[in-house]
Amino acid sequence: GWSAWRKVGERAAPDRWGWQVRDGRLVAPGWDLGLLRSEREFSDVRLEFEVRLPENSSLFIGFRSGSINNPREQLLVVPLFDQARLRQADDKTLNVPYLREFLGVASRLPAEEWKSISIRCEGGDLALSINGQDAAAIRIGDFEGLREVPARGPVFFLADEHSQNVAIRGIRAWDLGDEQP
Repeated sequence: GWSAWRKVGERAAPDRWGWQVRDGRLVAPGWDLGLLRSEREFSDVRLEFEVRLPENSSLFIGFRSGSINNPREQLLVVPLFDQARLRQADDKTLNVPYLREFLGVASRLPAEEWKSISIRCEGGDLALSINGQDAAAIRIGDFEGLREVPARGPVFFLADEHSQNVAIRGIRAWDLGDEQP
């Protein structure tokens, strides 16, 4: 299952925070952080979903992290930015070496179109595919800031307060040792 959170440890009030169900999809309204977190923890995981990024929006998908609010804990995230949002990304985001590997895929994420996303986090590898085509991949151990990422943790989706009406549907996540759902 999945839970909406205002921040780790504080469940979201359905009328104000997090994600809403609209027409069979999950939508982050954008008035504050939209944090959707798996109740199950994963180590080696495959995540598949469809996403629609409105113009000037972004979505972060995180793996193996217990707390996104703890700046001392390493985060393993895949950022999805549309082209307009990428132009506004701050230097803090752009200067994280492993994030740059994924930010280059913004040209494959035109606003308002549904895209099929597949992310595989296995051992020391993290790989992203968009619409069935390989888009970006990293070796986690190649980046100093990722060497302390926990071996197991929940999966999360995070849409920031600037990303109105980011929508996702068809979420499937499974341990790679299990059968595909």
